[in-house]
Amino acid sequence: MRPFQNMLQCSEANDSQRCLCPPLHTWSLNNWQAQRKATKDHHTWMCHALQQQRARQGRGTFEYHYINELNMINRLVLGMESKQWLTARGLAGELRQHLTSYQLEQITFLERSNAILLAANMPFLERKASLATLLALGFDPKRDERWGGLTSPDAGA
Repeated sequence: MRPFQNMLQCSEANDSQRCLCPPLHTWSLNNWQAQRKATKDHHTWMCHALQQQRARQGRGTFEYHYINELNMINRLVLGMESKQWLTARGLAGELRQHLTSYQLEQITFLERSNAILLAANMPFLERKASLATLLALGFDPKRDERWGGLTSPDAGA
């Protein structure tokens, strides 16, 4: 059984004694909470980078600019916008509460990468293409963390 499914079963039962593996439930829950916190932190940094980029261009930043950034990242990770993803699964509420740890890790990676690209003044469509390429290169959070999930270029040396 996948850890996230076990976590959901344990949460629904609301009783760790009825879980298939209580230590796994605890680990899964702690891991999910850590990933959720990381997405919040990187979201804040990405929003700040967006505001700075637009200020350098002499333009204001409005709510829809932030929404566009979030929709871009959600489409890359989920294959569709958040509203569509929630509706397709019969879910409601805040999207990230329904995501797995792995999906949250992908979002964190893309938010961090997007903040860097915003700081470099890269236009939206170029950032979108670059982020899609980074994700397609095989995001694996278990790889060298210094490279944001990507193996360093000189790893074989």
